[in-house]
Amino acid sequence: DRDVTGVQTCALPIYRLRDETVALAQKLMTKNPHTLRMCKEVYKHVKDLSIEHAEDYIWAKMDTLTVLDPGGRQRGIKQFVDSKSYKPGLAAYQHDR
Repeated sequence: DRDVTGVQTCALPIYRLRDETVALAQKLMTKNPHTLRMCKEVYKHVKDLSIEHAEDYIWAKMDTLTVLDPGGRQRGIKQFVDSKSYKPGLAAYQHDR
């Protein structure tokens, strides 16, 4: 099953596992590496936190991301507003532009 965001959960036969894993890895390689890293860290750590602490942790990671990728947020907003080439939740913005 795949919804609009492209999130999919499925069981695969062992002979398809490598191909599907490589396809997923290639898709992840198109994402902004700094954003992907922060998302992974947030996902790992906030599940055991209270809502208040989780929110603080997420904001801290967003601040870290601003330092690691200066201008990244502005590039994404420009691609969304000006060129309409980025659709949040449906596609990645071009982080290398």
